[in-house]
Amino acid sequence: MSRAIDRLLERVPAKPLQSARIASRFAAMTLGVIALVAGVTKFFAVGLQVELFEYLGLSRTWMYAAAALEVFAAIQLLSPSETRRGAFVLMAVMSTAAALHLFQGDYMFALLPTSMIMMCASLLGVDLVDRRARRACETC
Repeated sequence: MSRAIDRLLERVPAKPLQSARIASRFAAMTLGVIALVAGVTKFFAVGLQVELFEYLGLSRTWMYAAAALEVFAAIQLLSPSETRRGAFVLMAVMSTAAALHLFQGDYMFALLPTSMIMMCASLLGVDLVDRRARRACETC
C-alpha cells in the first residue's frame, strides 16, 4: 500500500494538492454537522431516536453514550487540527450502528452509517496522501 501511495505521489506536483484539502475540509465540516445534529437529538431524547434505540433493544444509557461520542466526533471534525481523531471516532460509532442494523435485518437503515463510514475513510485517505505530499515537499 505504501509503495502505491509513493508512486502516486511521484505524479503529484511538488506543492500539496490545495483542492483536495479544500474538498476534504468541506467533507469534514459536513460530517461534523451531521454528527452534531444526530448527537444532539439523542441527548434531547427526540421521539424518533428513543423509538429507534428501543427497537434495537438498547437502553437510554446506550443512547446517551452514542450521543456523547457523536458530539465529541463532531467537535473534532469541525476542528481542522483534530479532523483525523474525529473521523476515527465517528467511524467506530457508525460501524457499531451499521452492525446493529444489519443484525436486526434493517438493511436500508444500515445505509446511512455505511455512507458515513465511507466518507470518514475518504477523509483519512486524503489526509494520508496530503501528509505524505507535504513530507515529500519538505525534502525537495
